[in-house]
Amino acid sequence: MFKKGVLRELFDSLFKSTWPMWVGGILLAILSTLLFVIKYPWGASGGYVNIGQNLFQSLGIMSLGTGTPINMHTVALLNIFIIIGAFISALFSREFGIRIAPVGELVKGLIGGVLMGIGSTVGIGCTTGGFFSGVAALSGGALFLSLGFMIGTVLALRYLLWEMEALPGISMGKSSVLLAGNKPKTGWQ
Repeated sequence: MFKKGVLRELFDSLFKSTWPMWVGGILLAILSTLLFVIKYPWGASGGYVNIGQNLFQSLGIMSLGTGTPINMHTVALLNIFIIIGAFISALFSREFGIRIAPVGELVKGLIGGVLMGIGSTVGIGCTTGGFFSGVAALSGGALFLSLGFMIGTVLALRYLLWEMEALPGISMGKSSVLLAGNKPKTGWQ
Protein backbone atom coordinates (compact mmCIF):
# COMPACT_ATOMS: atom_id res chain seq x y z
CA MET A 1 0.00 0.00 0.00
CA PHE A 2 1.27 3.46 -0.93
CA LYS A 3 1.81 5.73 2.08
CA LYS A 4 1.12 9.44 1.80
CA GLY A 5 4.01 11.82 2.23
CA VAL A 6 4.12 14.46 4.93
CA LEU A 7 3.52 17.32 2.50
CA ARG A 8 0.52 15.53 0.97
CA GLU A 9 -0.98 14.98 4.43
CA LEU A 10 -0.45 18.64 5.25
CA PHE A 11 -2.07 19.69 1.94
CA ASP A 12 -5.05 17.40 2.56
CA SER A 13 -5.50 18.70 6.12
CA LEU A 14 -5.45 22.31 4.87
CA PHE A 15 -7.59 22.00 1.75
CA LYS A 16 -9.65 18.78 1.78
CA SER A 17 -11.70 19.47 4.89
CA THR A 18 -13.66 22.52 5.99
CA TRP A 19 -12.06 24.62 8.70
CA PRO A 20 -14.10 25.58 11.77
CA MET A 21 -15.51 29.10 11.60
CA TRP A 22 -13.81 30.12 14.85
CA VAL A 23 -10.39 29.47 13.30
CA GLY A 24 -11.22 31.86 10.46
CA GLY A 25 -12.45 34.45 12.96
CA ILE A 26 -9.27 34.25 15.02
CA LEU A 27 -7.06 34.45 11.92
CA LEU A 28 -9.04 37.46 10.64
CA ALA A 29 -8.67 39.20 14.01
CA ILE A 30 -4.92 38.54 14.12
CA LEU A 31 -4.34 39.75 10.56
CA SER A 32 -6.53 42.82 11.07
CA THR A 33 -4.62 43.69 14.25
CA LEU A 34 -1.26 43.22 12.54
CA LEU A 35 -2.33 45.46 9.67
CA PHE A 36 -3.48 48.08 12.18
CA VAL A 37 -0.08 47.97 13.92
CA ILE A 38 2.00 47.91 10.71
CA LYS A 39 0.19 50.44 8.51
CA TYR A 40 -3.37 51.54 9.35
CA PRO A 41 -6.79 49.97 9.99
CA TRP A 42 -8.15 47.67 7.31
CA GLY A 43 -10.78 49.16 5.03
CA ALA A 44 -11.76 47.78 1.65
CA SER A 45 -13.85 50.46 -0.06
CA GLY A 46 -10.96 52.89 -0.54
CA GLY A 47 -9.06 50.26 -2.50
CA TYR A 48 -12.03 49.50 -4.73
CA VAL A 49 -12.55 53.21 -5.34
CA ASN A 50 -8.91 53.51 -6.39
CA ILE A 51 -9.20 50.51 -8.72
CA GLY A 52 -12.38 51.95 -10.27
CA GLN A 53 -10.85 55.40 -10.70
CA ASN A 54 -7.76 53.97 -12.39
CA LEU A 55 -9.91 51.74 -14.61
CA PHE A 56 -12.11 54.63 -15.74
CA GLN A 57 -9.07 56.84 -16.28
CA SER A 58 -7.28 54.18 -18.37
CA LEU A 59 -10.39 53.64 -20.50
CA GLY A 60 -10.71 57.39 -21.04
CA ILE A 61 -14.26 57.45 -19.67
CA MET A 62 -13.56 60.16 -17.11
CA SER A 63 -10.74 61.55 -15.07
CA LEU A 64 -11.62 61.32 -11.40
CA GLY A 65 -8.40 62.86 -10.23
CA THR A 66 -6.70 59.84 -8.71
CA GLY A 67 -3.01 60.42 -8.32
CA THR A 68 -2.19 56.97 -6.96
CA PRO A 69 -1.63 54.07 -9.32
CA ILE A 70 -3.00 50.70 -8.20
CA ASN A 71 0.44 49.23 -7.60
CA MET A 72 1.19 52.01 -5.08
CA HIS A 73 -2.16 51.92 -3.24
CA THR A 74 -1.82 49.57 -0.25
CA VAL A 75 -5.53 48.86 0.22
CA ALA A 76 -6.13 48.24 -3.50
CA LEU A 77 -3.26 45.74 -3.54
CA LEU A 78 -4.59 44.07 -0.39
CA ASN A 79 -8.04 43.73 -2.01
CA ILE A 80 -6.54 42.24 -5.16
CA PHE A 81 -4.41 39.75 -3.23
CA ILE A 82 -7.37 38.70 -1.05
CA ILE A 83 -9.32 37.85 -4.22
CA ILE A 84 -6.34 36.00 -5.73
CA GLY A 85 -5.80 34.08 -2.47
CA ALA A 86 -9.48 33.08 -2.29
CA PHE A 87 -9.33 31.92 -5.91
CA ILE A 88 -6.22 29.80 -5.30
CA SER A 89 -7.74 28.34 -2.13
CA ALA A 90 -10.94 27.43 -3.99
CA LEU A 91 -8.89 25.72 -6.70
CA PHE A 92 -6.82 23.74 -4.19
CA SER A 93 -9.91 22.54 -2.34
CA ARG A 94 -11.70 21.74 -5.63
CA GLU A 95 -14.58 24.00 -4.62
CA PHE A 96 -14.20 26.53 -7.43
CA GLY A 97 -17.20 27.07 -9.64
CA ILE A 98 -18.94 29.97 -11.34
CA ARG A 99 -22.37 29.86 -9.73
CA ILE A 100 -25.16 31.72 -11.48
CA ALA A 101 -28.20 32.31 -9.29
CA PRO A 102 -31.82 32.51 -10.47
CA VAL A 103 -32.88 35.86 -11.97
CA GLY A 104 -34.81 36.96 -8.86
CA GLU A 105 -31.74 36.45 -6.69
CA LEU A 106 -29.59 38.38 -9.17
CA VAL A 107 -32.01 41.34 -9.06
CA LYS A 108 -32.04 41.32 -5.24
CA GLY A 109 -28.23 41.13 -5.25
CA LEU A 110 -28.02 44.10 -7.62
CA ILE A 111 -30.36 46.17 -5.44
CA GLY A 112 -28.41 45.21 -2.30
CA GLY A 113 -25.09 46.00 -3.96
CA VAL A 114 -26.30 49.42 -5.08
CA LEU A 115 -27.58 50.19 -1.57
CA MET A 116 -24.27 49.07 -0.05
CA GLY A 117 -22.34 51.24 -2.53
CA ILE A 118 -24.48 54.26 -1.67
CA GLY A 119 -24.10 53.55 2.05
CA SER A 120 -20.32 53.20 1.89
CA THR A 121 -20.06 56.41 -0.13
CA VAL A 122 -22.39 58.44 2.11
CA GLY A 123 -20.94 56.97 5.30
CA ILE A 124 -17.36 57.46 4.06
CA GLY A 125 -16.43 53.91 4.95
CA CYS A 126 -17.35 50.32 4.45
CA THR A 127 -18.24 47.22 6.39
CA THR A 128 -14.59 46.27 6.72
CA GLY A 129 -13.11 49.57 7.84
CA GLY A 130 -16.17 50.78 9.68
CA PHE A 131 -17.10 47.53 11.37
CA PHE A 132 -14.14 45.15 11.79
CA SER A 133 -11.54 47.81 12.43
CA GLY A 134 -13.84 50.45 13.90
CA VAL A 135 -15.55 48.32 16.55
CA ALA A 136 -12.19 46.93 17.64
CA ALA A 137 -11.00 50.52 18.15
CA LEU A 138 -14.27 51.39 19.96
CA SER A 139 -15.12 54.11 17.49
CA GLY A 140 -18.44 55.80 18.21
CA GLY A 141 -19.35 55.83 14.53
CA ALA A 142 -18.60 52.11 14.27
CA LEU A 143 -20.93 51.34 17.17
CA PHE A 144 -23.73 53.22 15.40
CA LEU A 145 -22.81 51.38 12.20
CA SER A 146 -23.21 48.09 14.09
CA LEU A 147 -26.63 49.19 15.29
CA GLY A 148 -27.54 50.02 11.69
CA PHE A 149 -26.33 46.56 10.60
CA MET A 150 -28.56 44.93 13.20
CA ILE A 151 -31.60 46.94 12.15
CA GLY A 152 -30.88 46.25 8.46
CA THR A 153 -30.48 42.53 9.14
CA VAL A 154 -33.81 42.35 10.97
CA LEU A 155 -35.56 44.24 8.14
CA ALA A 156 -33.97 42.07 5.44
CA LEU A 157 -34.90 38.89 7.30
CA ARG A 158 -38.49 40.07 7.72
CA TYR A 159 -38.63 40.83 3.98
CA LEU A 160 -37.25 37.40 3.06
CA LEU A 161 -39.76 35.64 5.32
CA TRP A 162 -42.58 37.71 3.78
CA GLU A 163 -41.30 36.96 0.27
CA MET A 164 -41.23 33.21 0.94
CA GLU A 165 -44.90 33.29 1.92
CA ALA A 166 -46.33 35.92 -0.43
CA LEU A 167 -44.12 35.66 -3.54
CA PRO A 168 -42.32 32.31 -3.48
CA GLY A 169 -41.65 32.34 -7.22
CA ILE A 170 -39.30 35.35 -7.16
CA SER A 171 -36.26 33.42 -5.99
CA MET A 172 -37.16 30.21 -7.75
CA GLY A 173 -35.77 29.27 -11.08
CA LYS A 174 -32.84 27.61 -12.67
CA SER A 175 -29.42 28.12 -11.21
CA SER A 176 -26.32 26.78 -12.85
CA VAL A 177 -22.69 26.10 -12.01
CA LEU A 178 -19.96 26.48 -14.60
CA LEU A 179 -16.49 24.93 -14.24
CA ALA A 180 -17.46 23.09 -11.04
CA GLY A 181 -14.48 21.54 -9.31
CA ASN A 182 -16.25 18.89 -7.27
CA LYS A 183 -17.23 16.64 -10.18
CA PRO A 184 -15.26 13.47 -10.94
CA LYS A 185 -13.55 14.70 -14.12
CA THR A 186 -12.17 18.06 -12.99
CA GLY A 187 -8.46 17.43 -13.04
CA TRP A 188 -7.81 20.93 -14.37
CA GLN A 189 -8.16 22.31 -10.86
